[in-house]
Amino acid sequence: MTNRHARDFEDTLDVLAGKRPATLYGRTWLRHQEDKQAGVIDLAVLKGESSVEEIAVAAGTSIVRVKRHLSHLTDDTHQGMASHRLRIKDDGKVRFDLEAVSKGDDVEKKGGVSEKWTDDEFEAAVKAYLWMLEQERDGKPYKKSDVNVTLREGPLASRTKASVEYRMQNISAVLVELSMPHVTGYVPAKNVGPDGKKKIMELLTRLNYHDPADYIPTEDPDVLEERVQKLRKKVDVFAPPKGQKTAKQTTGTSTGFVRDPVVKAWVLENAKGVCEACGNPAPFSTLVGEPFLEVHHLKQLSEKGSDTHTNAVAVCPNCHRRCHHSSDRMSFLQSIYLSVPRLVRE
Repeated sequence: MTNRHARDFEDTLDVLAGKRPATLYGRTWLRHQEDKQAGVIDLAVLKGESSVEEIAVAAGTSIVRVKRHLSHLTDDTHQGMASHRLRIKDDGKVRFDLEAVSKGDDVEKKGGVSEKWTDDEFEAAVKAYLWMLEQERDGKPYKKSDVNVTLREGPLASRTKASVEYRMQNISAVLVELSMPHVTGYVPAKNVGPDGKKKIMELLTRLNYHDPADYIPTEDPDVLEERVQKLRKKVDVFAPPKGQKTAKQTTGTSTGFVRDPVVKAWVLENAKGVCEACGNPAPFSTLVGEPFLEVHHLKQLSEKGSDTHTNAVAVCPNCHRRCHHSSDRMSFLQSIYLSVPRLVRE
C-alpha cells in the first residue's frame, strides 16, 4: 500500500448517527451492528474493482453491513486493506487502524468483536464443507444457506453469516491449491492467512481427506505411479497444479528426474482417456481399469523443460514413440502445440 493510501486510511472519519449522506459518489456506506451508527469512507483515490464485504471480513472488522460495492480498487490496495483492521472507535469515529493482522485469520464476530477462530470452529467449518462436497459429488440437493444457518445456531454461534461464508472461501482456496474440487459457489478467497491455511490443511489430513505424502515429488517410478493412482481419484481438472518450473535431476545407476505426481495425475485425468496427439481413445485399459496413456513433456526435462501441465500431454504409446523417434518429430510436436490450447512453448 502506498504512503498516500496509508495517509488516507489513517484519517479519522466522523460518524453520521443514522443519517444517510446526501451523496455517495466515490464513497461507501457502512453500518455498525450494535449502535446502528454509520460512517462514510472516501475512496476516490482508488482504482479497479472489488467489494467491501470481502475486504471487511478478511480484515476482521466490526463493520457488518455494506450498502454498495466499491467502484475503485486495485489489487495492491485490496491486499493492503485486507491486512488492516477497520474499527469504530469509542469516540464515535470510524478509522482504518494500521495494525497488521493475518489475512483471513482475524474475522468478524457478532457484536463487533474481532477474534481468532478456535480449533473447534475451524473443525466445524471444514467438516461442514466436506459434507457439502459429498452432497455435490453424489448429486444430492442441499442449500449452502441452510448449512450456514445450522453452523451459526451451533458451533459457530459467535460468528456472522459473512464470516462463515468467507471461511468457506478460505477452504476452497486451499483445495484449489491442492488441485482438488471445491464447493460450487464458494469462490476461492484471494487472501488466506498462513495460520488459517495451516489449520485447514491439518484438518483435511486428520479427516482423511488429504495425504500430504501423495504430493511429494519423487524420482522413484514405482512410488510415482502409486501416488499418481491415488491422486487421479482426487484431482479436479478445473484446478491445474503449479508443478515444477525446474525438475531436479538425480544420478545413480541411471540419470532420472524428480517428478511431480500431481502434474501427471492431472494430465491423465484431463485427457479423459483420449490421446491428446492423435485424438484416438487409449489402446487398452490397465489392470485397475484406467485408459492406458503416457505423459510426455514437449520440452523434455533433460532439456530443462518444466514439469508442469502446460508442458505435458497424455499420449498413446504409438504417439509417444513418435514424439521421440519419428523423422517428422518436430512437425508432429508443432501439431500438438496447435491442438492443445493449454500448452506453452518453452
